[in-house]
Amino acid sequence: MPFPAGSRADPGGAPRPSWVGIVRGAVAAQLVAFPAGAVSSEYVGTGAAGYVTAALTGLACAAAARAAGGTRWSVTVVAIGYALLAVGLGDRLVPGGIDPLPTTGATATSYAVAGLAALLWMTPARGGLTARATRSGRR
Repeated sequence: MPFPAGSRADPGGAPRPSWVGIVRGAVAAQLVAFPAGAVSSEYVGTGAAGYVTAALTGLACAAAARAAGGTRWSVTVVAIGYALLAVGLGDRLVPGGIDPLPTTGATATSYAVAGLAALLWMTPARGGLTARATRSGRR
C-alpha cells in the first residue's frame, strides 16, 4: 500500500493520506478569504454591520474549508486562520489602511466574531431534532 499507516479512505473506497483533507480545506478557504476580505473592507468601522460582515466572512471561509476538507480539528484550525486572515485583509484594504493587529476593541471584536463564526460552522452537529426523532422512533 503506497499510503502511510495513518491514511483514511474516501467515501468511494480509495485510500488517501490524512493531510489531503487539510490541504484541500486550506486551498478552498484561501480562494474564499481574499474576496471575502475585499468585501469586508467596505464595512470596517460601521458598527453592527461590520460585525455581521466579519461573521459572514468567517462563515464563508469555514464553509469552503468544511466542504473541501471535512470537519477534522486540523481543518477547523485552518478555517479559523483563514477567517482571521480575511478580516485582517479587510482592515488593511480600507483607504488609509488600518493596522491589522488588534489594537482597538473594535478590531479585536471583529477578529473574535470571525473566529467564533468559523468555529461554530466547523463544529459538527450533535443531536438535534433528527437524531432525537430517530432515537424515539418518530421519524
